[in-house]
Amino acid sequence: MLMYYSRRKKSVYIAIIMILMFIFSSLNAPSLVYAEDNWPQAPAISAEAAIVVEADSGAILYEKNSHDQHYPASITKIMTTLLALENCPLTDTVHFSKDAVYKVEGTQVGITPDEDVQLDECLYGIMLASGNEIAYAVAEHVGGTLDNFVDMMNKRATELGCTNTHFNNPHGLPDENHYTCAYDMALIARTAYKIENFRTISGTKYHIIPPTNIYPEERAFSNHHKMLTNSQYHYDYCTGGKTGYTNAARYNLVTFAEKDGMSLICVIMKDDQSQFQYEDTTNLFNYCFDNFHKVDIKDTELGNNLDSSGLFPLDNNVFPSDNASISFEENASLIVPNTVDISQLTHNVEYKDNSDGNTDAYIQYKYDEHLLGDIPVIYQAVESTEAAVSSSTPVANNNSNYIKINVRIILYIVLGIIAVALIALLVLRFVLNHHFAGPLEFQKKNKRQNKRK
Repeated sequence: MLMYYSRRKKSVYIAIIMILMFIFSSLNAPSLVYAEDNWPQAPAISAEAAIVVEADSGAILYEKNSHDQHYPASITKIMTTLLALENCPLTDTVHFSKDAVYKVEGTQVGITPDEDVQLDECLYGIMLASGNEIAYAVAEHVGGTLDNFVDMMNKRATELGCTNTHFNNPHGLPDENHYTCAYDMALIARTAYKIENFRTISGTKYHIIPPTNIYPEERAFSNHHKMLTNSQYHYDYCTGGKTGYTNAARYNLVTFAEKDGMSLICVIMKDDQSQFQYEDTTNLFNYCFDNFHKVDIKDTELGNNLDSSGLFPLDNNVFPSDNASISFEENASLIVPNTVDISQLTHNVEYKDNSDGNTDAYIQYKYDEHLLGDIPVIYQAVESTEAAVSSSTPVANNNSNYIKINVRIILYIVLGIIAVALIALLVLRFVLNHHFAGPLEFQKKNKRQNKRK
């Protein structure tokens, strides 16, 4: 009898332990259904690394080894052009030193020492003809010295959120300390593409610069990007880009394209052959344009009701006043797969300290782990229309001090815990009834037999 009870008691203990293990494992498991089944199937590409980003929203539509470090070659010149546009008027005169002309190898356009060229003409020479001596001269002009300019490049890369990038020159010639990744290049290219002059320059097929103080004739620059020109790789929706090649880097390509309200940036790194970079880019653009669409943020569940959403408590020192109006920018948008309902998206609030000493607030929309929108939030005090919180944040930021709120996930977790607890109680009740029913019947039988005796 005692042995019977001991065995049953041991079984009950084991059942309770198993139930507890199930509960804890359930708490640690993902609370949302894995969503990859609804994500569009992307084409296979030959490049070792690539990424496609929507310029306005920051949505990441495709990634392949996007954080792997590679030599950028001449796509470096996007950063060089960006810094020139951010720091100098286009009417500046760039003086070409002997170092600029003689200390670089590779592609040159024939500028001579002591020649003076206007900055905007230089930028056409950088982005279209990929002139290395022009990139060197522009770096000296913007930074004062080449070393100062390189410091500016790395500082700006850090500000944009680049974590796998280090520049060592303004042109991209091989250097073991000169590297980046597809993701970081997308951050840089996205920032540059917001500048109208950059879009104009990078999208120009053919440009003529006037005579200079030394060279008496016009010079013509042709864009090396074959998806923009009338070549076999021409792409109707291409709006610009930059090529890059060295033996070490292989073929790199940054391309911009616009269609159906979407502005896409495709970064290809380390393709083995020239034609592959164009084929990969075309296939990725077609995939994105065919499988995704743009959604106005005002059509989402948040809409213009941020004030009452509870996502932004005004007493957290982010906003300077309790009397606030919180809204999105007028044309704020996100990109959604055609196979996904907007109600399936999750969102979280994030804050980031900017270079001005203020705090930027924005909302990230995601489907599973796919970033679909990185939307700045505008704060306006009642007494003023001046925005105190705005943002030009990159594709993603790397600040670890995030404040994240996701009500949907919290609700799922709570409901999951309740469900698991109910199941555990039912199982425990069943176990107890099953194991103790036998002994009770045994006792009753013994009592009946004793009475007969």
